[in-house]
Amino acid sequence: MAYPNALFSTFTFIGFLMCMVTFPLQLEAWNSGTCVFMVWAALGCLNQFINSIVWNHNYVNRAPIWCDISTKFMIGLNVAMPAAALCIARRLYHISTLQSITVTRAAKRRHVIVDLLIGLGLPVVEMVLHYIVQGHRFDILEDVGCVTSTYLSWPSFVIVSLPPVIIGLISSIYAVLNIIQFRKLRNQINDFAGYKNLTTTRYFHFICLSSVDIIFTVPLSAYNLSNDVRHIRPWVSWADTKWGFSNVYTVPSVIWRSNPTTLRVIEINRWVVVLCAFVFFGFFGFTAQSREGYLLCIKVITGRANALTSKVIRQGNLTPILFQSARNRHNVPGIPSNDTSISLSTSGHHSTGEAKYFESDSIAAKDEEKNGITGLG
Repeated sequence: MAYPNALFSTFTFIGFLMCMVTFPLQLEAWNSGTCVFMVWAALGCLNQFINSIVWNHNYVNRAPIWCDISTKFMIGLNVAMPAAALCIARRLYHISTLQSITVTRAAKRRHVIVDLLIGLGLPVVEMVLHYIVQGHRFDILEDVGCVTSTYLSWPSFVIVSLPPVIIGLISSIYAVLNIIQFRKLRNQINDFAGYKNLTTTRYFHFICLSSVDIIFTVPLSAYNLSNDVRHIRPWVSWADTKWGFSNVYTVPSVIWRSNPTTLRVIEINRWVVVLCAFVFFGFFGFTAQSREGYLLCIKVITGRANALTSKVIRQGNLTPILFQSARNRHNVPGIPSNDTSISLSTSGHHSTGEAKYFESDSIAAKDEEKNGITGLG
């Protein structure tokens, strides 16, 4: 029995929030690889969340432009998550093998540029090259939403299936080297003046994050690769691949769920980005620095909300009428100044007690004006 699609939508939205709340802390520490990882994971969760909401219990092609964007993004995401893990592992290796105790701002900037070229450049190149093996526009699966279309042939093997495996293997080498260096420099990491935000605990968390991502990346990519090899077809020509390119195939859930292999592949690829978001938050969302950031964020939000409320009250003269002066109360629109009594009605019934209160208050105000006394608001 299939799980409710609302369950997946809930987890994807929670994963998106988890990545976004910890993003400012990583950005402040110049952790470019981690920031790239968080952005891709957050956008991946958001993309899956939108698809699961729009195509919940339907498979109508209601947003073709969105599907064009969504499917291209998912092709980039296929490489982006392993590439972000490679950025993290590579940065940790350079930190652990650093000979000097000082790191210049220019060196940090170079590291950021390289991380962006890996974490953003490789996915963009993947999106562009995927057009070579894109058989038709896209598919729509009920409850899943937009799905990429790839003509399985030897070019797709090289362009789509193989890069995540290669990137994952390179990251694995860095991960092993990082563990070796961590054992050597366990008590010296805090001595790096250029990385004053990096502690032994945070360094260990980064190693665990990159290692866990590699543990999932290499087997999952290898599994997808093996499935593609079993269904590979010969490359005939460009015209053959692009024949009927504008077609959009819509598939009800009863069809795609009836095939165990298709069901397994689709569900694994749906949940992997959510798992990445939860794993990241598990490592960095409960640290002391993160908790301080949450409290600061709450204070800023509540402070601005209070300031905005006070500003609206001052500009709109929204002070409750009963606490205004008698003279100001007569100038309030909608309340006649000459009435000696005001009756309030609810659903056609008059409230006698409230009417008497306003009547006595109005008479008292007039007496104050006669005596030259101005009431205080």
